Amino acid sequence: MTNRIVFVSVTLFLFIFAFPRASEAEKFEAERFPEVANLAPDSLRSDFVEALNDAGQNWRQLSTVVEELQGSKREDAVWVINNMPHLDRLEMKSDILREHIEYAYIARDSSVVPYDDQTFREYILTYRVGSEPVEAYRKFLFEYFLPQTEGKKDAREVAKQINRWVEKNLSIKEKTFFGPLQPPTATFKSRKGAEREITILVTAIFKSLGIPSRQARISALGEQEESFTWVEVFDGENWLPFYPFSPEDLGNFGFIEKGYPNNVTVVLSRSAFERRLITDQYTDTGWLKAKFLEEGKPKVEFEHLSVNVFNEGAFRALDDLFLNDYVDYPSADSSGIYICELGDGSYFLQAGLRQKSGDVWVRIFPFKIVAEETTFVEVELSPVEK
Repeated sequence: MTNRIVFVSVTLFLFIFAFPRASEAEKFEAERFPEVANLAPDSLRSDFVEALNDAGQNWRQLSTVVEELQGSKREDAVWVINNMPHLDRLEMKSDILREHIEYAYIARDSSVVPYDDQTFREYILTYRVGSEPVEAYRKFLFEYFLPQTEGKKDAREVAKQINRWVEKNLSIKEKTFFGPLQPPTATFKSRKGAEREITILVTAIFKSLGIPSRQARISALGEQEESFTWVEVFDGENWLPFYPFSPEDLGNFGFIEKGYPNNVTVVLSRSAFERRLITDQYTDTGWLKAKFLEEGKPKVEFEHLSVNVFNEGAFRALDDLFLNDYVDYPSADSSGIYICELGDGSYFLQAGLRQKSGDVWVRIFPFKIVAEETTFVEVELSPVEK
């Protein structure tokens, strides 16, 4: 009898506390909560309502921050929520979002770099750098690094100071497992991280100091068998490359191709919600123009293609070509033509189809990119059935 009472009690406890109450589990509905929807300015309201719907049961964590803030901070909070990825809307906590917005404003007020509101939103206000876990790092990094950079007059001077700190205090470790990147504070406290993790920390430091910055990367180099990630810093007029362990090369766009003139393939910059191709900043570029045909006719909007380099004993697809503006796959146009810009060097175009038998049929075309020239490749996609 006693055991049965204990079992019933435990079951009741789990039922009461393991499941959210109706008020906590409800999703956002603009008709039921018009006062929340009306927190957003007219120009952002429809997207704000959609974002809160997308947040599921977590919408109150987001709307609470908007309700608490006033003026431009409130509008900027709405902008951040509207641009959040889906998973962040489901998991973002109000205290983390609030700190990012409050300290973004503190950082802007103390910044040595002038910039417009759009630059502030994209590179300072945003809470992410890349795909690292979201955390509240701003207050900590601001209070640690502001005293170290006080008296510096411009972004270059601040960058040099941060460069010296990184070279002295951090070391690169090999990422030996498949899993999430560590967040900025973990890299700071352990004093080591994979190359991408160190650039995430450096970018977070600049964000915390009110200096626009972003990650830059080459997923596969052309001559050396590796990838490369670094940081770019905005000085008020131009984006400058910042190489964490090479302070003397701050602003040197030719650093990546020292001794290897065909190293730069595709350069992608990334900061939170934006991605841009910036290859022509780091090397001479040309263009690939590929035309896809099937039985002599244009293969309209053909998708099964990739541009590759031969790297580390295998073909490495340069998928960053297709991440610009959130286009997640390559595609030919309505004329069967695909065009992309590449650094000068040697590449391979792969294209394939699945045959009626179920077998995959792939063709590989080697080609070279010459500076300021267009390389034309024609691909016939009619496999011979066996």
